[in-house]
Amino acid sequence: MPTAKENRTLVIEGDLVRVERTVVEREVKTGDFIAEIARLQPLDTGPLPQGCVWYCRCESEKNRVVSVYVIERPAGMQPIRLKTTPADTEEVIKDLVLSWPITLWFVRCIGDAIQDLHIVCTQAPVADEGRDTKLHGLLMPNQYDLGQGAVCLGNLVLKDGVPLVRRVEELVRQTVESLWNSDLMPAFDDTGITGLDDWAEHSAANPEFHTQIKFPEHDQQTVGAMLEDLLDWPE
Repeated sequence: MPTAKENRTLVIEGDLVRVERTVVEREVKTGDFIAEIARLQPLDTGPLPQGCVWYCRCESEKNRVVSVYVIERPAGMQPIRLKTTPADTEEVIKDLVLSWPITLWFVRCIGDAIQDLHIVCTQAPVADEGRDTKLHGLLMPNQYDLGQGAVCLGNLVLKDGVPLVRRVEELVRQTVESLWNSDLMPAFDDTGITGLDDWAEHSAANPEFHTQIKFPEHDQQTVGAMLEDLLDWPE
């Protein structure tokens, strides 16, 4: 550890003279100083949404706070409601139960406003491999970019005047329970299933059927890559 440095300075003010002694206890590089501040400063995220396994935030060049909540839902049998007919025809709704893998719900916010939602799936909990957790596309409709992009939220409505963390929870709940439709249906080639009906049929016979589905690799291959992409909000 560097030894303390002592400086003596003679100060004349009017008809008074004084000797000041300055002790420099420690010197560090600017970069080390910033890291030291980060180390000593307590991290307080505030309340987090239920099931939140990761939280990131940064400040953009225009001083806007960009934050991402990652909600993990365990694998299991997931009931969904699916509208299979076009908007201008009489509704035909199917009730399906699918063997879902572990899903991660990335909710991106700007300030106190929710911007978008991305759903992916994994083979293991995030706690096992952290930022290196491999991501796969969830073979569900209503996702842009052939299942690689944000969820089309349609007519989902979140209450005003509710804390952000509660709105994040409500967004996930409403999306799961919403009426899915056949828009933006993913391609099922080389996945081991021909569609959602086939998925439901196999799930009824085997609640662990999701382990046999070949979910496509996600463009953002890992949790870390997804977080970096979402935090890089275009100005």
